[in-house]
Amino acid sequence: MKKKNLMLLFISALLMGFTFASCGSDDDPVIEKPGTEEPGGDDPDPEAEAERQASLSGSNYYVIAMDQASYEKIESKVVADFRPNGAADGTAADGKNKNLYVWNGYEPGAESVGPNYYLEQGWTSFQANGEWNGAGYFVPWAFQEEGGEMAYITETKNAVEKLKNIDGHYEDYYLHIAVKDLKARDVFHNITLWYVGKADGSDNKGTVVLGNIPNDDGQSPYKDFRRDGEWQAFDIPLTLFQEQGLQYRYEGELSLTPSKPDDNNVGVNILSHSSKTILGVSFDYDAVFIYKKAK
Repeated sequence: MKKKNLMLLFISALLMGFTFASCGSDDDPVIEKPGTEEPGGDDPDPEAEAERQASLSGSNYYVIAMDQASYEKIESKVVADFRPNGAADGTAADGKNKNLYVWNGYEPGAESVGPNYYLEQGWTSFQANGEWNGAGYFVPWAFQEEGGEMAYITETKNAVEKLKNIDGHYEDYYLHIAVKDLKARDVFHNITLWYVGKADGSDNKGTVVLGNIPNDDGQSPYKDFRRDGEWQAFDIPLTLFQEQGLQYRYEGELSLTPSKPDDNNVGVNILSHSSKTILGVSFDYDAVFIYKKAK
């Protein structure tokens, strides 16, 4: 009887040792997080990856916001590069730089480190510090030289002029923008494209609204976006901006006269965004450009 009990104990010990060894096996799968080398996340969603690749497979790119690594993948197809080359808050602007200017109610948000929409490093993040918030991508085409005379900035003047190629072909173009949000709330974001002022002195612009409520002018949203902290991209037809008044054309030459006497440059806001939101809430976006989709 004692021998039988000892045999059972020995068999049990063997089984327990096998169980513990299996739990600690080196053959357990390691799942990597998208855009990192850290284990524990999910593989990139195939549908989202297909959307990313499709957005890089078009043509005739007019780039407003994009990381350098992604930009290099489409560089041969870029018509104009409007990405800022001055400080984000405009403090390093010398009048010749392309800048993202904060107009009201925004301050730099969380540190914009990857993964961004393209699973690379960096995006644009603003945090609301007031009820109304706004910022714009300003591109100067002329600058006041030391002698006091205004002179064209060849590179940016040519880039602004190239937008005229879109006129008459709005149906072929889209504005691509990726956004992400964490805070569940009612919100609208005005996304506005601008161009050279019209001959009658009126603004040359068109606005499309993202969110779930109309903007202050009563304009209904084009689409809402998720509030799950994940990137969500939109391809907004340029015809919608045209319907709101945008015209990529002007008569004569680009003006050398500043709109205000104390301005030392002349230019245009290529794109702006504005909203009414809750204090402390961030607006994160990436991959902003006008382009033709691949057919």
